[in-house]
Amino acid sequence: MKNNIYTLAILLLLSSCSISSESQSSEVSNTPSDDFKSILINVDAEEVKLASAIETMEIMQLEEGDEGFINAIHKLSESPEHLVIVDSNQPSDFIYNKEGKFEGTFNHTGDG
Repeated sequence: MKNNIYTLAILLLLSSCSISSESQSSEVSNTPSDDFKSILINVDAEEVKLASAIETMEIMQLEEGDEGFINAIHKLSESPEHLVIVDSNQPSDFIYNKEGKFEGTFNHTGDG
């Protein structure tokens, strides 16, 4: 049931997003791209510390046309303590506390 709710929420977000034909910059940004600001997944702070081991993550693949602008959402836990914004255009995900204050990033590419 809970997975169905996540799937429905994600599908609603996808239906409200539009793919831009603008060229993507390879430069790493310190903030998430606009398309991903509303995609918030609850995570547990302890699991965030372990997130470099990708085996601990449950990965859901989502594709949108040939662009695949959302290619993975990492669901780390059901805890409401922290939120993560997953941006497939960047090598790091963005961690916010439950009040929405930025707390940092974690790398999910395996590069460090």
